[in-house]
Amino acid sequence: MLVRAAGEPPFSEEERNAVDFFHEQLAHLEQRTAARPGEPRLTPRERDVLRGLLQGASEKQVAAELGISPQTVHGRVKSIYLAYGVTSRSELLVKCLGRGSSPELGGRAALAS
Repeated sequence: MLVRAAGEPPFSEEERNAVDFFHEQLAHLEQRTAARPGEPRLTPRERDVLRGLLQGASEKQVAAELGISPQTVHGRVKSIYLAYGVTSRSELLVKCLGRGSSPELGGRAALAS
């Protein structure tokens, strides 16, 4: 918790935004370090994109469902390929689905979260 001394002005919107950004980055770091052993560490958004790909959606469909641009999805896909050490969607599917139960597999509703 951050507080100011008595008599000082309240935090500005810019200062509040900086604290919010810090909290988002901290949560992002916790997510990346919480991967199960043997699994690549993905950001929450990368996991959302991967979930869509594993369900057979195109990058354009994933973008529409997540409310982000196709270019952003493509960038996430490149990061996912790098994390898994693959160069194609088929290699990615083999790696992910070959592991059996995967935390990335979820209902379509999970894409919207």
